[in-house]
Amino acid sequence: MHRTLPFSLDDLAADHKSVQATLNDACSKRRQKYWLRGVAQVEDHVYFFLLPRVGNSADEDYVLAPLPEIPSHQDMIGILDDRWAAGFDMIGSCRVYETLFLVFARGRGAKRS
Repeated sequence: MHRTLPFSLDDLAADHKSVQATLNDACSKRRQKYWLRGVAQVEDHVYFFLLPRVGNSADEDYVLAPLPEIPSHQDMIGILDDRWAAGFDMIGSCRVYETLFLVFARGRGAKRS
């Protein structure tokens, strides 16, 4: 069964590292393990969508990466290319007031060349 974890923009603005830790704990520190597979923002809330992991699949770490300035189109492509090369897969983004947060997944031990 899937899970949805809601957070207010205020929660993210106050302590995004705590929200990140909550997401990682919810996905990997329970009997039923999950993957974070979606993010949606509706007004003043952000919803993280978790799907059950199957079999003995590898753990992933999830990162909420703040960008204090909204990048240009070309800069955004460069940011995503750099993150992908470092082993991160883009899940989504949300805008918390004036800060854009990119949401990434990275398989433990993953790095691309």
